[in-house]
Amino acid sequence: MSVHQLTPELAMELQDCSHVVFADASASGQKATLEPLSPRAFRPDAHHASPGGLLELGRHLHGQVPEAWLLAMPGEDFSLREGLSLRGEASLSQALELLTAFLRRTS
Repeated sequence: MSVHQLTPELAMELQDCSHVVFADASASGQKATLEPLSPRAFRPDAHHASPGGLLELGRHLHGQVPEAWLLAMPGEDFSLREGLSLRGEASLSQALELLTAFLRRTS
């Protein structure tokens, strides 16, 4: 599923998931990373949620949390534009390699 931002309503989508990977651009880091993700405090007054916050909200609503990972892809230019920066393209390539290897291990 591709979304512009994480909203609290997406916690309902986690109900039937056993595994979830959140992919996001990052302003820090030198290369793409894939790290386990744990539930974090959820802010009910926010219009958007963090991946960990969504997991916590899902736990509250459904009593369970899927195994989760964060795929972070560093970038350098987050302005509105067509296409990716060179660093963004390199990060995407690294991320796809990480995700492919991860999926092979977990399948």
